[in-house]
Amino acid sequence: MIIDSAYGQPFPEILFKDVSLPFSKGAIYCFSLSKLGLAGLRTGVVVADKPIIDAIKSINAVTSLSVNAVGSLLVLKLIKSRAITALSRDVVKPFYQARLLTTLELCGQYFRDLGVRIHRPDGAFFLWLWIPDLPITSSELYQRIKARGVLVIPGNYFFPGISDSWEHKNQCLRCRMPKM
Repeated sequence: MIIDSAYGQPFPEILFKDVSLPFSKGAIYCFSLSKLGLAGLRTGVVVADKPIIDAIKSINAVTSLSVNAVGSLLVLKLIKSRAITALSRDVVKPFYQARLLTTLELCGQYFRDLGVRIHRPDGAFFLWLWIPDLPITSSELYQRIKARGVLVIPGNYFFPGISDSWEHKNQCLRCRMPKM
């Protein structure tokens, strides 16, 4: 089982709800440090049994001939000193929580009378908007607002294999949270 904890515990811990990460033998845990403001370093951490880690190292050796070591060295220091926990709790989480609250406030202000709903935001990077009475598909809406310089992603791309008759997937937009 692969557990994607890009937003969760122990870092960057920006889910804004009580969750616990169930550690289990044989599972593969993936963490991302891009939420620490180091997106350009594309550094991640994988915790798994040694044979899995050895396989991942082999894959990386083939697919990434020149890996940037800056992120790895930084992460190693943060983990060894245990500073990563405090950094997540005291800096990263409050920053993204404030960003989320501001975004929700703006959505309430501007979308209140438009019938736009917000899916429960369990992170701080993307916001899912649901427009149940949208008279066109989210792809058509995307084209219209793109012409005005606003970029979103039509929701239908995130529902592979789900029947075309399910209208919900054509009524949603995935939006990147604005930078504050």
